[in-house]
Amino acid sequence: MKAQDKPKLFIMMARQFRQALIKVAERSYLGHKKYADLDQDWQGFTRIPIEEYDDAQLRHLLGIGEPDETELDHLAANAWNALARLELYLRKQS
Repeated sequence: MKAQDKPKLFIMMARQFRQALIKVAERSYLGHKKYADLDQDWQGFTRIPIEEYDDAQLRHLLGIGEPDETELDHLAANAWNALARLELYLRKQS
């Protein structure tokens, strides 16, 4: 693969979506703490059926969750669920 054809990871992560990815990382950390007994290796999401993420995404799109969750919390959780689904899909394909 030529250099110009390689993904621009730094640009995407540090410039285009910096704030959004920080919020998703914060949300990931909250989930890691909440499910610490199941997620000691940070791979707990791989032990959940992919279909569960459909339900989680819909709940967050509808704003259903903990009473103190804000719109930002739901947006970050929805993005996290989308990334989890995508990662599981890609791992299954390889």
